[in-house]
Order: sequence, then C-alpha cells, then structure tokens
Amino acid sequence: MRPPWRVLSGVEVKSPETFAALTLTSLDAEPTPVERAKRILVCLVGNSRNEAAVIQGRTIVDPGWEKSHVVLAEPLEATLSFPSLSGPRKVFKLSTRTGERQGELAFNPDGSFTIPKSAHTIYFEVVRDTVDQL
Repeated sequence: MRPPWRVLSGVEVKSPETFAALTLTSLDAEPTPVERAKRILVCLVGNSRNEAAVIQGRTIVDPGWEKSHVVLAEPLEATLSFPSLSGPRKVFKLSTRTGERQGELAFNPDGSFTIPKSAHTIYFEVVRDTVDQL
C-alpha cells in the first residue's frame, strides 16, 4: 500500500483518498511559481461526472452536455501544506458558481490546512502576506 501523502514542488498533500485530482495555480499578476506566489488557487476533486452520465458495464455513457449542465463531484478530505510559504496565511473556500469567498478554513499550528469533505466546494484560495485585503 502506498503512503497517504505526496510531495510536489512546494506543496505536501496528505489524504486517505485513493483517487484525487489536485491543481495549483498562481494568481499573482506576474508569472510566479507556486512556491513563491502570494495567492494560489487550489482545486481538489475526486471522481466526477456529468449528472446525466450513466455507467453501463465498465463504460460511462454520457448523453452530452446539452442534457445536463450539472457536474457531480465526490467530496474529498485532504491536508495541504506549503513549506515554502512564509508569513501570515489565510485560506478561503470559494463559490463553485462565482468564485467569491464563502468562508475561511483555519490553518493548523504546523502551517497546514485541512479541507473537510463538508466544504461544499472544490475551489480554495490560499493567500499570504498582506494581499488578503483584495
């Protein structure tokens, strides 16, 4: 069995999940590696499918986007840490429809934060230093 953690460039991920897709995007005005970014968009999602799609045997049959504009996504739990980010940090849950901030998650004493299955979103914004006034 593989350990429940992965180390990427600038981020460590711990999760009990067996499948997840994680993307990290620097939101800084200038091109900046995630390790040095002041704002980072985090997208964490598990299994997902178009609402109208059905499983037939070992195949997913999707009647097309025109049948349903709803995407079903499996909630995940994960703990993320950014060892290279220094200074004050905040993490916000973002609306899946508008991208607006919908609440804040707490940072753990070790500088990590945990995304609970109950977050009701797949989008999060990590902010450091003084840019949280945006």
